Amino acid sequence: MLSEAQKAGLHPAHNELIPGTSEIIQALHDNGVNLFGLTNAARAAFEVVKSVAPVIGLMQDVVVSSDERLVKPDARIFELCISRNDLDRSQTQFVDDNLDNCQAAEDVGIAAHHFTDAAALQTDLAAGGLL
Repeated sequence: MLSEAQKAGLHPAHNELIPGTSEIIQALHDNGVNLFGLTNAARAAFEVVKSVAPVIGLMQDVVVSSDERLVKPDARIFELCISRNDLDRSQTQFVDDNLDNCQAAEDVGIAAHHFTDAAALQTDLAAGGLL
């Protein structure tokens, strides 16, 4: 029997939470940090991911690349997220597990954290005063 993630064509890793990340998102939300998402997932795959990670519902907006016909690391998707949500790029932190996407964010003036694990992210966010 196929899982919902497999039916949606997701990589098996997208059907599981990365330990510690939901807690970080919840803590950021509890600290009043505005949360936004930017995903290269197709809409159907994103809907499955939302069901696996309900903390995504804490985000004020999620830019879904398939809806916008733009994908990271294209600078235009970062610019769209910034303009659509009236963000100050100098006050925005981008987190991604893809180094090219992090570099693209930095190229448009957004600080980036290359995600490797939740502990390193938590340390970085705490050092920046967000946690």
